[in-house]
Amino acid sequence: MEAQGILERIKRIIGEADLVWVDDQPGDPYLVIPKEKLRRLAIYLKGDPHLAFDSLMCL
Repeated sequence: MEAQGILERIKRIIGEADLVWVDDQPGDPYLVIPKEKLRRLAIYLKGDPHLAFDSLMCL
């Protein structure tokens, strides 16, 4: 799944108001979220069978 598709799924879980999507820097795009939402997002990303994230980088 491309980054934009992942972002759309995350928006449904976290809410768009709390997201900062950065895609104008060299390298891969990334997302900044409030620390209070990190656990909820991590559980979602690991548990969604279409995403199946099993590790996080650049925390």
